[in-house]
Amino acid sequence: MTKRSNIKLIDHIGVDLWAAADAWKAAYTGAMVRAGYSHFAGSGAAILQFIGPSGARPADIARRLGVSRQAVQQMIDALEADGVVLRSPDPDDGRGKIVRLTDKGAEAHWRGNIEKAEIEGKLVNALGTARVQQLKADLARITDLLGETDKPS
Repeated sequence: MTKRSNIKLIDHIGVDLWAAADAWKAAYTGAMVRAGYSHFAGSGAAILQFIGPSGARPADIARRLGVSRQAVQQMIDALEADGVVLRSPDPDDGRGKIVRLTDKGAEAHWRGNIEKAEIEGKLVNALGTARVQQLKADLARITDLLGETDKPS
């Protein structure tokens, strides 16, 4: 019998974490698309969480997402075509660019905060405030234990 034929999938917390994250993302993406922000259905929406008020460098976004700079450039291209982001010169690097939200992108960010609060409100209604606060604390601890340092907004 080969090692390959002995492979068994084990039940582990990663499955539960992935499922919960996927369910949260689907609820959020669906809410944003229903609210008229169709760009959230595309893969480029993944970079929006890393663009704060002062923008972000494409290389930093790529590092945080764990993808190539070329992949991030393609996502930026799509979001720029939708009028969600724009590139501007990086004041600290004459050759570099900073990706910033347009007014449309900032509006989507504002709406996103409302949708996130509504999703969390559903969890609080179902589980109770104390359990949701404990869950958030537990997830933060898991993140710390596993070494993740970049938190999306």
